[in-house]
Amino acid sequence: MTEKEKMLAGLIYDANYDEELLKERVKAKDLCFEYNYSVKPSEIEKQNEILKKLFGKTKENFTVTAPFWCDYGYNIELGENFYSNHNVVILDGAQEVLLLKIFLLEFWQLVFHVRL
Repeated sequence: MTEKEKMLAGLIYDANYDEELLKERVKAKDLCFEYNYSVKPSEIEKQNEILKKLFGKTKENFTVTAPFWCDYGYNIELGENFYSNHNVVILDGAQEVLLLKIFLLEFWQLVFHVRL
């Protein structure tokens, strides 16, 4: 079983030396960096394009206020009218993180690493 398979199954895994997971985290960090620092807040369409590349699924209407960070992104699904304020971090290893109509205020960290 690969480290990624272990992660997605909710098992203990080692993400630090697995080439596939390292590449996927770097890709997510690059997209987060682009979103946080390369796009003006007024460029909403461009922001949403980046987030749709990052997240596993999104509905039509959502707001994620920069800065935002996550580990992989593809495990995150945003529901309709999802909103997060500044400085939200979602550690999305292990399983799909489904965020429906949720308002996250500043400095939230959502950690999903072990399936119980």
